[in-house]
Amino acid sequence: MLSNFTFRTVITLALFCGVYSGQAQEFQRAYGGAGFDVISRIVQLEDQSYLAFGSSSSYSSSSEAAVIHLDGMGNVIEGRLYSFLVGSDISATYVKENGNIIFGGGTSSLMSNSAEALVGEMTPEGEVLWAKILGGAGNETITCLAMADNGCIIAGGHSSSFSADESFNDIVIKLSSEGDVLWSYEFESPGYDRIADIEVTPEGQIVFFGHHVNDDSQSYDLHLIGLNSDGSVDWSRAIGGPTVELASEMLLMDDGFLLGGDTDSFGVG
Repeated sequence: MLSNFTFRTVITLALFCGVYSGQAQEFQRAYGGAGFDVISRIVQLEDQSYLAFGSSSSYSSSSEAAVIHLDGMGNVIEGRLYSFLVGSDISATYVKENGNIIFGGGTSSLMSNSAEALVGEMTPEGEVLWAKILGGAGNETITCLAMADNGCIIAGGHSSSFSADESFNDIVIKLSSEGDVLWSYEFESPGYDRIADIEVTPEGQIVFFGHHVNDDSQSYDLHLIGLNSDGSVDWSRAIGGPTVELASEMLLMDDGFLLGGDTDSFGVG
């Protein structure tokens, strides 16, 4: 567990727009610093305020994980920076039933010249309950999160630690509710892979959606893979045409999955 994190009050640079269903844009907010500042995820709380997650380099020599609490019209209530390692960012979130937020992303280390995956849990008030740094000799990051009915955390991301040519492969990691690693699965295909989304079905199966670039670097294909609760592969599907398909999002439906992305294989972009 990482216990020596720090935080500071900040206002970070990003653009946040609010649009209500069936209405025109209600507001647009820009939050500014002198460096590079990014919002990657927005979570709405029960009181209709928001938490914006991302990273900021405006207040230190390296990027730090940033969380901004905003009211319902995008006005800043509070901002915090979290220093997990030399550089940190939050790119994935999952809201638990008790209101706490599981977060994931990446960190970097100047000592090893590599990036590690970051997973943790915080309260809606921004108090970090625990955080774990995960990784091998290469680069890792967490890009999507889900949760099983038993409280286990399912984290999806990318890793170059286990690839012979140092290309990125999809990884799925199952963690306990306290962040202990139970198992990990790596999807490796020719070229490199990018996981887009992950879900847990009511039956407990873990399904992740992504795309991979083939060796010729000219064609991209989608993949959809179902894992059993122990991390073994139950089934897999490849989807694609002769050129480019990109995965972006997956929705779990009553009768299957709704997949979103882009294609250039059939004359439609």
